[in-house]
Amino acid sequence: MPHKYQPIIDIYQKNKPNNPKYTWSQAAHEAGFEGKWTADGKGGVKPRTGNRRGQYVKRSSFDQPSTEMAGYEAKRLKAESTRISNEAEMMGLEPTQVEHLADQTDSKGMTSGAPGDPTNLQQVRQSEARFKDALKLKVGSKYAVTLNPSSESYRVVPQRFYDPIADPSTLPGIDVPFGANIDDVPGQLSELNPSVKGSRGSISFRRGALTSAAAGGILLLGPLGTTASAFETAGRKQIADETGNPIDRLQQHISSFSLAADVASYAPPLTIPATVASSLADATNIGIDTTRGFINLFTRR
Repeated sequence: MPHKYQPIIDIYQKNKPNNPKYTWSQAAHEAGFEGKWTADGKGGVKPRTGNRRGQYVKRSSFDQPSTEMAGYEAKRLKAESTRISNEAEMMGLEPTQVEHLADQTDSKGMTSGAPGDPTNLQQVRQSEARFKDALKLKVGSKYAVTLNPSSESYRVVPQRFYDPIADPSTLPGIDVPFGANIDDVPGQLSELNPSVKGSRGSISFRRGALTSAAAGGILLLGPLGTTASAFETAGRKQIADETGNPIDRLQQHISSFSLAADVASYAPPLTIPATVASSLADATNIGIDTTRGFINLFTRR
């Protein structure tokens, strides 16, 4: 459904990429509206009320960290960005700013931490932040837009699959490089794999369940262990088919090997070596999942 101020949005998206200082008010005036205008935080635009105190309270609430240490690290990151920006402007270079990986709308899906934590903040060039804003406006509120450090791009994810603390590359969606033609993005989103559109639950949550299944393959004996391995293998294949991620495909093959070893362990001469091989394969997948989680945690700083 088009936004009620769609003419303003269209003019803003057309001019902003070529003029970083272009404002919502300028776009509104060109569209025939009067007064001052600003982003509404939901992918649209709204008249500016002049209630600066209310806006400050809302922004302060959004920027709240989850712990005192997180607050300290967030302040340190913002101070560092300010220092770099000042030096850049002195040298005629583009300034930087601290951007939220998940904005006020997208951060509502957080199940741990807080929007003001340093893990939800990233220092970027101002043009990169403006591009993210324009991309969010283009795709609308049904999609979340976040930075994807692993591909140095922006990840557009259907809102119902979005998990703010997950590795963006594991979530169903598309990557949009900085500076790309965002007019093409809605069409690309409409061509998403139907299995991605119809699947339930975030991939990060499903991967967590498969990690537990891999642990079950180690701890459970006989048919129970084999059942856990079969469940894990089927789940890994589904995720690999949805994401196309080579690491997901590798984990699928490791799980398949574990399942084959489980089956082989029923033959007495192979019981011990096959059980050991299956357990090592399960432990490898658990290690990969754990490593991916840590990499995501630190690359999103």
